[in-house]
Amino acid sequence: GWRDINESHYYDYAEGTPEYNELIAGDDRQLSAIAEEANANEVDHFLSIHSNAQNGNQNYLLMLFRGYGSPSVAYKATTPPSYEMATMAGQIQIKNQLTVWSSAAPLIRGDITFYPADWNGLGVLRPLTVPGHLSEGSFHDYAPETHRLMNDDYCHLEALRMFQYFHKWFQRELPKTACISGWVKSSNQTIEVLGDLVRDAKGKLLYYYLPNTDDQWLPLNEATIKLCDTEGNVLQTKVTDNWYNGIFAFFDLEPGTYVVKVEKGGYISTEETVTVAAEDIAQLKV
Repeated sequence: GWRDINESHYYDYAEGTPEYNELIAGDDRQLSAIAEEANANEVDHFLSIHSNAQNGNQNYLLMLFRGYGSPSVAYKATTPPSYEMATMAGQIQIKNQLTVWSSAAPLIRGDITFYPADWNGLGVLRPLTVPGHLSEGSFHDYAPETHRLMNDDYCHLEALRMFQYFHKWFQRELPKTACISGWVKSSNQTIEVLGDLVRDAKGKLLYYYLPNTDDQWLPLNEATIKLCDTEGNVLQTKVTDNWYNGIFAFFDLEPGTYVVKVEKGGYISTEETVTVAAEDIAQLKV
């Protein structure tokens, strides 16, 4: 069978029918086929990468493995050590502090326990005979996260943490480089200044953010971020995009001390001094 993108419906279309062709248009694939491909190649680790959605008012990290497990149900993976994999991956991904989490800790759950009994877990995990897990990295229907996920650097940072996780899990040495990341926001303007983006003509809230968090502040588009050495020489320059996230990142840096200068017309320029060690991902909130 097949599931739609919210994993709530099964489809059983014969191969070659119009319904089948419409369902697999583009790069969509049968979920069980993805798992069977991993089984056939006897992979050491299977990772299915996703983002989550529910009602637009939460943003937590969820790691799912094939099997059972919740705070009230004993953890037991069908293909060990999938639970331990999901746990370690969650501990690394939760270090993302450029987002706002509605749960301070990652949720590590067995898919059979997490979903309704008649689902029997997730189609992409159900056939697995190799170890692995599924990552729900954040909620793409939580409005501030929607905008962050449209930024290439932000997605690169999620991938970098997965890269770090695989090195840690397989006990490989990471490259001795560093990363400086961050966001740029107004310190005295809330997202409400955008008017129609936040509320419709009748005042209905369109852009929900978790109350009293950094997501209330206006992310600055087209802010210029200069990465400098301690003598003021500009090494790299970034400009934030136009998607109201204010995200920036500089990758593959030599460990050491840098000065990050931020400028935007109509705002007071500022700079931050940051020291990063090998394998670090610095996170600046400017």
